[in-house]
Amino acid sequence: RQMCIRDRYNMCLGGIYEHLSGGFARNSTNEYWLAPHFEKMLYDNAFLIEFNQAEWMDEAETDYTLVKTQMNNAARMHHSWRDGKADHPTTLDNYAQMVRTALILYKTTTQNRYLKDAIEWVVTLKTHYWDTENGGYLVSADDSTDTIVRPKTAQNNPVPAGNGIMVEVLVRILFITSNSDYEDRANQLISALTPEDPCASLHHPMLMCRFELLMLSLIHISEPTRQAEIS
Repeated sequence: RQMCIRDRYNMCLGGIYEHLSGGFARNSTNEYWLAPHFEKMLYDNAFLIEFNQAEWMDEAETDYTLVKTQMNNAARMHHSWRDGKADHPTTLDNYAQMVRTALILYKTTTQNRYLKDAIEWVVTLKTHYWDTENGGYLVSADDSTDTIVRPKTAQNNPVPAGNGIMVEVLVRILFITSNSDYEDRANQLISALTPEDPCASLHHPMLMCRFELLMLSLIHISEPTRQAEIS
């Protein structure tokens, strides 16, 4: 834990962090991490905001606001930012991670604006990424113009699978709001992407772990819970 905190602190001091407006570049272009790569990525910054929770709450909220503002265009989140411009509609993985980040901030601060952001992004995902015929979320949006195919997967890559994260965030919102629509969507998602061969589940760890989370949450919310107020 101390190693992670130390490395995160040193990252903030180096060139990979933009000291003028905040946020982290994709990577560095020299061995001393003094020269940043030319763009910021949504998924990188979402992960780093989450890591900030325990140690640097103020910075986490600042970075969240920065990412939400800079990488937003026409009410949609975008994949990358460069030279003051957000570009390319973002992918499922990035959106899912931002929803999860918003919910973690809501849990930590109890500020309803974070819950509101999370729910709005889930609506966007339902509108533009949900597979209406077979269930599950597609990687790219229905209005993307630069993709040949729109794959759908629950396998982890260098970042956790977006569909696996979405089961988690749907369960989190279900637990907060007691709105059964989120339970239905989580069940549809799991049914659509759970492999028929049980051995293949080893390749879907995020999805399987979040299925367990859904089962545990349903036990808890079987008792009356308050409906969250979103202002």
